[in-house]
Amino acid sequence: MRGRKALTLIELLVVIAILAVLASIAFTFGDRLGEGERVVQCQAQLKAIYRAIKMYKLDTGGVPPFYPSEYEALLQDAKGGDEHARQRVSEYGLNLLYALGYIDSRRVLKCPDNDVNPRDYPYVEVYWAEMNGYQTQDPDTLEWPYLPDLGITDPNDPRYRRQLQPATEPPHRWWPSDDTVITWCRFHRGLYRKGGRDMDIVLFWDGSVEAIPAPANHFVRPGGVGP
Repeated sequence: MRGRKALTLIELLVVIAILAVLASIAFTFGDRLGEGERVVQCQAQLKAIYRAIKMYKLDTGGVPPFYPSEYEALLQDAKGGDEHARQRVSEYGLNLLYALGYIDSRRVLKCPDNDVNPRDYPYVEVYWAEMNGYQTQDPDTLEWPYLPDLGITDPNDPRYRRQLQPATEPPHRWWPSDDTVITWCRFHRGLYRKGGRDMDIVLFWDGSVEAIPAPANHFVRPGGVGP
């Protein structure tokens, strides 16, 4: 009986190359599947933020404050103590929904694709700029942005009109349009793409959550003007 013929070096290299290609395909598919699950989770968390904001609106007749003067006054009422300009991230912007009990866990405010450790950024710096009013230094751990860093510099600019902002009119005379952007998630860029473009997950005032193309300039800061 003749012995089984051994593979030549070339045949062995071909087999190894085929296995490498198959492994790469399997890895890519698994990675995309995992990212799809994280996108779904992110969308669910944005929906939870929407429900919390609606409950806040029913209780207070307004939207969660952003500007430090409004924020500090609310926390003084809620906690009975003075607040300083160097605020803890956990009680600022959308995080205020947790501080006041409208969401049960801070994890709701953290996208599954955000690997920043909040303990590395415990504070936001708030300072006064004579020309632009209050400004904030937003650390990257403010998971979902809430208003531009520089405030509303031009209320007639459509980029700012679509961003949720404190109203200049009394609350009973003004409400945002349904397509007003409450917040958006930028942490899926480079991971979640459609038509060759990175996508952001956007929460609108009517409660809808949509994936829309991210701005072409990826150097926009987390709190900067978005969709």
